[in-house]
Amino acid sequence: MDFGGISVKRLLYQLFLISQHILKCSWKRADSPLTGQIYSNFDAKAIYLICVVLFDVGSAVCGAAPNINALIIGRAICGLGGSGAYAGVMIILSVMTDVSERAAYLGTTGLTWGTGVVLGPIIGGALTNSSATWRWAFYINLVIGGVAIPICCWLIPTCDPTRGVAMKTRANKIDIPGTILMIAFMTSLLMAISFGGLLYPWSSTQIIVLFVVFGVTIIAFGVQQVYCLGTTVENRSFPIPFLWNKELMLLFIIEACASILTFIPMYFIPLYFQFAKNDTALKTGVRLLPLTAFLVSTIVGTGVWMKYSPRYMPWMLCGSALGLIGSSLLYTVDITTSNEKMYGYSILIGTGAGLYVTLVFTAAQSQVKPVLIPIAVGFITYSQLAASGIALAVANSIFLNTAMNSIAAVLPNISRTDVQGIVLRTSVAILDSLDPGVRRQIVEIIVSSLNNAYIITIMSGAISLVLSLFLKRKKMNINS
Repeated sequence: MDFGGISVKRLLYQLFLISQHILKCSWKRADSPLTGQIYSNFDAKAIYLICVVLFDVGSAVCGAAPNINALIIGRAICGLGGSGAYAGVMIILSVMTDVSERAAYLGTTGLTWGTGVVLGPIIGGALTNSSATWRWAFYINLVIGGVAIPICCWLIPTCDPTRGVAMKTRANKIDIPGTILMIAFMTSLLMAISFGGLLYPWSSTQIIVLFVVFGVTIIAFGVQQVYCLGTTVENRSFPIPFLWNKELMLLFIIEACASILTFIPMYFIPLYFQFAKNDTALKTGVRLLPLTAFLVSTIVGTGVWMKYSPRYMPWMLCGSALGLIGSSLLYTVDITTSNEKMYGYSILIGTGAGLYVTLVFTAAQSQVKPVLIPIAVGFITYSQLAASGIALAVANSIFLNTAMNSIAAVLPNISRTDVQGIVLRTSVAILDSLDPGVRRQIVEIIVSSLNNAYIITIMSGAISLVLSLFLKRKKMNINS
């Protein structure tokens, strides 16, 4: 069986490779408006625990996967569970705190998340290179889950916003048609961006069809939401009244920019060290420490400081400026750039993003009534995850296409598959076998192509800097 001349097995394998390069955090593929709706209608504690268990089930499937197809299915299950758990943490902390302390508590999520970002590649690399094999990079989640689940059952209080309402009535409040259409337009868009120029030419029927499907489904989603087809005004998945709230929409866009400033460097800086400095995947995790350390520190520090001076506009303005400067400097790097300069640039962009990537959640919640807090969290979470997912897909597509085309011009006698293997680092032996001068030229091409990703972060920093000027300057109401 084939699809456009490509076997299903090879298509799935290529999809898996590309997905690993685009999305290192499986929870990014979440449909956050859906999770917001679920948490708004069911016991938040129960839903959160179900999501954690689901994530562990996906990890078990990945660890035991006998083939690439099973591994892809396991990753999808992990993404579903991980996304729900992530949104659950933000919602549970939000409804259990008031505005005066909420920023500090939400800031602590940055600490645990940053620790995971740093230790994940290190532990995963160590396990992969040991007798435990790569499978324990997934099985270890079962150990952590086995410890965490009983603690969560004991410590997290029940939080049921619709206590006493029948389960069928609650389920009917979920906007299933809207969710399906949202998944459809996001999936088709990401597939078109990811496959274009790699699996299929940009002018191919497959890519054109994917873009057409994206256009049709996003228009259908808009019509369905506006006219409440298959749902009601109160239950539609996208909170359309938020569109008329200037402050919320500014925060939505600013969070998208902050997310891009956070995740693109976190993905492309390790690639730089692997190609330019010939570092192992394990060592690049250590190289990322300056970025994550300052990112986490500023997330936590800003959250604590907000308790004493609850103004968010200055932090977003300052963070945008630092992110813009850091992005601009990262755009200038080449294979001769010193590690010290890379660390300095990383610190600038990590500090800038950390100043407001989590703070937006607190700011958005201060603009709505308490009953709408889960919806506001889902709204901002969608901005965060959708923006980072799409931006990473676009940046990665630009990088891969630019690098592959340039390398093919220098190495016209090797196959397109081998060129792709060099860029994806699945054919390192081919790169190492080249003449030192040619190899250096190839690495220079790759590093130059990597820098194109920072054009997106430069734009994000500039956009959030300008939009921050239009935010409210007054203190948040800590009595909300």
